[in-house]
Amino acid sequence: MVSDKTILDAVEITLKAKITGFKRGIETIKTYTHSEQAVDKVEFAIKELQEVLNTLEQLKDKDI
Repeated sequence: MVSDKTILDAVEITLKAKITGFKRGIETIKTYTHSEQAVDKVEFAIKELQEVLNTLEQLKDKDI
């Protein structure tokens, strides 16, 4: 059976990878489409993922 900590670690790694990928995506959007609306949406998604990541880190600190 996989421990809760292992699952939380995997989710944390995945969220960090998504955030990094989205940040790279912003540069691609700016370079090729110049769509500020698209950039705004991706930046909003990054903020949402960052909030989830922060909550996850708080849970890990509490040793659930």
